[in-house]
Amino acid sequence: MSYISKESGSHFLLILFSLSFPISVFAGNFFALLIVIFWLLTSNIKNELKKIHRNKVITSSFLFFLAHVVGLIWTEDFEWGFHIIKKMLEFAVLLPILFSLIKANKSNIYIFCFLFSVGVMVFFSYLIWLGIIEPFKNAELGSPTPFMTRISHTPIVAFSAYIIGNTLFMELRKNKNKNKIFVFFLLFILFAFNVLITGGRSGQLAFFALLGLLFFQNFDLNFKNLIKYFITLTLVFFLSFNFLENFQKRVIETYDDFLTYEENAYTNLGMRMKLAENSLILIKENILFGVGTGDFPAEYKNVNSKNKSNLPNATNPHNMYLLVLSQLGIFGLFFFVRIFYMQLKSLHKTNSFFRNLGLGLIVFFIIINIGESYMLGHYTSFLFVFFSAFLFSNNEQQ
Repeated sequence: MSYISKESGSHFLLILFSLSFPISVFAGNFFALLIVIFWLLTSNIKNELKKIHRNKVITSSFLFFLAHVVGLIWTEDFEWGFHIIKKMLEFAVLLPILFSLIKANKSNIYIFCFLFSVGVMVFFSYLIWLGIIEPFKNAELGSPTPFMTRISHTPIVAFSAYIIGNTLFMELRKNKNKNKIFVFFLLFILFAFNVLITGGRSGQLAFFALLGLLFFQNFDLNFKNLIKYFITLTLVFFLSFNFLENFQKRVIETYDDFLTYEENAYTNLGMRMKLAENSLILIKENILFGVGTGDFPAEYKNVNSKNKSNLPNATNPHNMYLLVLSQLGIFGLFFFVRIFYMQLKSLHKTNSFFRNLGLGLIVFFIIINIGESYMLGHYTSFLFVFFSAFLFSNNEQQ
């Protein structure tokens, strides 16, 4: 197969993957599998592995996966251990292959396809929210997220809004096409507003953090601009709280749950706080190497029983840092944090637009992983490997 046919074939598959993974588990997995098979059939694997090995972000991701494989040595529940390994395959297989296939001069096309797909999600979300169509699949009137739950929908739309915001500022600096500027401004408002009405708290928290990052990536960091940002943030929060019922409800719920979780642990936040408390006990007893890749459910059940808690047992503490520490201890956390560290180190090797998006991706995942184990989620893990494949490719020609 010629180089041209390989390039065009991979380009076609990458477009399909970019369009599909934000809205469909089946389609995302299907095209990811086709990409892997295509790469195995058409690539000079030895040369590609040398290229992959030179990228510290990719090797860090593989080492994080390998740490989970090593963690099987001291696990007792191999069935659950292999379940976790399966969820981690994106970091060992898909990320390196995407890095190998995505060309610098085509990456903007894949970003556009991704944003188009998220735009479809946002469009149907608004149709449900406005009462034009009935809720379907995962959607409810108070949580209009049809293609996935709000746990994934809100963060993905938040990051998409951040990409659009950076594109808007890039167009403003060019100051050439006013129609283009208006379109990007409108899209940013629509995506940002959707974050506020869909109710995913991790995504909303990440959105406000990305809003600040967006501001200071495009304006000088000084006292005057800092005041402007806090005034803008306060205004956005005030208007959202007073005019968006669902946003107001989620803020009040969070505040009340935090104050009363000791008395009422059966709230959403209350259960997460108890999960964290029990997980920290488990971590303290296994600080260096954790309980093993597959033993969190069983060990958490033991801790829950010792504490005579009436709360349900769990297979996940809904916090990626606590999960890694529980399973693999400081040993595993080192390899997890190393991914972000290597991403930060590689930012100076790319152009300013991708440098902004790369830093945004790092900040985004550091924040959302506090509220959920997003590295194991289908949509968000695909988002992570997809953008990591080209934002940190050390290529200044992007």
